[in-house]
Amino acid sequence: MFQFFYYCAIFFLIIKSHPISAQDCDKELNKEQKKSTFAKYTVWVRCKIGKNRHTPYHYHIGVILSKHTVLTANSMKLSGTMCTVLYHDINFEVIDITDRSEALTVANYENIKDIGPHWSLPQLKLITTETIFNMRRAAIMLLPDQEYKATINCVVVTHNDKKRLIQRKTVVLQRAECESAYPGLHKNIICIQAQEGTCKFDPCLAYKEEGAPLICDGVLTAIVTKDINKCEATKPCLAAKVYESRDWIERNMRLFTRNSVSKNGLVTIQFGVTAFKWIKNAGAILSDRQVLTNCALNRPYKGQVMYNDGRAISFRKAKSFNPDWRAKPNKIQLSIVRLEGRLNPKVFEILPIRLLQPTEESICVVTMRTPEWVKLEVTFLDDNICREELPEYHNECACIQPKYEGIQLGKHLLGGTSIICDGELTAITAYLDQDAKHQPIPCTFLYKHLPWLEITRKFLDSNAPTKCQSVDKLLLLFLLILHSRDANNSESHTTINKLWVFGELLCNAVSEAPIQSFILCMGTKGYKKLVYIEIVIKKIN
Repeated sequence: MFQFFYYCAIFFLIIKSHPISAQDCDKELNKEQKKSTFAKYTVWVRCKIGKNRHTPYHYHIGVILSKHTVLTANSMKLSGTMCTVLYHDINFEVIDITDRSEALTVANYENIKDIGPHWSLPQLKLITTETIFNMRRAAIMLLPDQEYKATINCVVVTHNDKKRLIQRKTVVLQRAECESAYPGLHKNIICIQAQEGTCKFDPCLAYKEEGAPLICDGVLTAIVTKDINKCEATKPCLAAKVYESRDWIERNMRLFTRNSVSKNGLVTIQFGVTAFKWIKNAGAILSDRQVLTNCALNRPYKGQVMYNDGRAISFRKAKSFNPDWRAKPNKIQLSIVRLEGRLNPKVFEILPIRLLQPTEESICVVTMRTPEWVKLEVTFLDDNICREELPEYHNECACIQPKYEGIQLGKHLLGGTSIICDGELTAITAYLDQDAKHQPIPCTFLYKHLPWLEITRKFLDSNAPTKCQSVDKLLLLFLLILHSRDANNSESHTTINKLWVFGELLCNAVSEAPIQSFILCMGTKGYKKLVYIEIVIKKIN
């Protein structure tokens, strides 16, 4: 009996003194991994900051939550980040990956202004894609419906050296052990490590990419987070718990809808300045022969309006708010296009124009038709914030941003994109530079320019010559009503603040006697075109 224990002790000492080789550890690590059964729920996310082609891509993993939503994590700053989602058993040796979708938006979990240490706040990111996934090649992972409970059946979906997705057995550490490695650890972050045998695995190698899902008992439990700049091999890997962030995830997912409401009232416009220079905008249908957009050449080389997902109709006539039709930041950007034919009445709709500014309770969405129809809920910024963020834009320009902070548009919105509040056409976006996607989006309220819209529409539909011999009867009636109103109201009077002829300032601060000043102004300037009058109501103290 003594000899048995003696030989066992000798054998133990021999084994202990024999160093474990890296090859042995690789074999042991490989025993704890296999081809992932969760690969169909998992994607690759490829991101970089800016458009410079020399900027390297940063690859990480994500998990599919809906037909156009991916949950991931990365420590890149939000501003200027451009991402693409790659899915369905990606082979990186193939240059042209067909199963892919560009990111429409990227949302940060509370890391709004900057990225803090990865143990101080979950580095979750939610990506919404421009196009929906091919669900024959992908599957949706359900969100957890309860907090994580200790279990030994956990895996992390990561990848091997050939970037093929695998799943690796994983242990979730006790909270006390995790906090000792990361003082100030956020309550919604846990520590994980690969199952150990004789080797202590480097977490930087065991979990190579951030964004990898931790799945326990078949339930999405957490998302691996890492510091993009460094990884400490002596510390366990971190993962942000998903259940505790579920409210944030679902709230952001609800901002997007793809129902067809309002879709048939919106179009895409393209026109040629020359045979070689073309401009593409969005637009909204005003009638069967008119479309509103942010800018259009009055007499284009060639123009076309696309509607109802494939139909097209040409145009060669438009009218802009300013004589210079080009979309400049310091100008009000409004144009109406007159079609050469009529839209098919069976396949288009006309959205009512909102006559007042939206309220705080209004539900507003910005619409996008290409590459696939989608609506994103937005909010209008305070005017002072708008001026501060976009000082180069016209002082009547408004600003929108996604409803919740921490969301950045990864897509460049076309000028003329419609903003719909409570089912009414409220504003259209102004032109925004391609490199300014992270800024608030400038737009023009329509209620501020209703007279111009009405008169321009009449002008485009009329066949009258440019010289008009008499004042428009409707305008005179409008002025008479104002004059009568003032005569019977001691609390306010009306001032014609500006008189415009299609963007050309004809008379400024005319008078506090509308009809007399109108006639005087027309007599001195010569009434040769239809007129837009900007009215200001002043209260008498």
